Amino acid sequence: MSDHIRLALKGALLLGVVFFVYGFAQFKQNKRSYEKEIIIVDSVSVLSKDIVDKLLIQKLDHSENDNKLKVDLRVIEELLLTHTLISNAQVYKTIDGKLVTEVKQRFPLALVQSDEDFYLDEMGVRIEKNDFKSIALKADLNNLPVIVGKFGPENYVELMDLLKSIQDDGFFASKIKLLKKRQDGFYELELRNSNLIIELGNNSNINQKLKKFKAFFAKAKHDQILDDFIRINLAFDNQVVCTKRI
Repeated sequence: MSDHIRLALKGALLLGVVFFVYGFAQFKQNKRSYEKEIIIVDSVSVLSKDIVDKLLIQKLDHSENDNKLKVDLRVIEELLLTHTLISNAQVYKTIDGKLVTEVKQRFPLALVQSDEDFYLDEMGVRIEKNDFKSIALKADLNNLPVIVGKFGPENYVELMDLLKSIQDDGFFASKIKLLKKRQDGFYELELRNSNLIIELGNNSNINQKLKKFKAFFAKAKHDQILDDFIRINLAFDNQVVCTKRI
């Protein structure tokens, strides 16, 4: 056998080994693609990993073809986002072929009382009450601020922006009992453990209005006359208008 033929055979054999190793690696990669890791970002879970896993399986089962996983990760993310309790989802594959899914949950921040009660999350997205099955979680939901009044879906974002602005103030963070939008478009606020009705007017200059109320509250509490008042109007510039109880 000539040196040229021997060299050609060695080259062919080496090429065959390379293709075998590559094919085996691809086979293992495709098998590993079925390994899934689900991460729920938030510390308090309103969404079980089983629910996320079932949503993934729906897509993965339709992505299998000749033992090769062909998955459009963006499509999987879009599928996950169709679930009511998922506000954000990121899906990616690690270098070793694992499919990792990171999910951010949608939490209710307020209860809307109307003909059919429901929750709103921080983005003003509606969440149905029956989406929450956990008894432990329902105990926390009982302490949510309540929103009532004259408004429609087009006002949900505005309502939540206002509520978050109030809650961001440390004084009001856990004190809000009720937020009401009146028929004239103005807002009223009620605090826990208080019989005061706070008239905010419109949703402009909220921080300034809250500052005025805190100054009034501190003075009235110091003078022990807080219970003398039933209504505090913050709608006017540079003044607080108080209505005494009869």
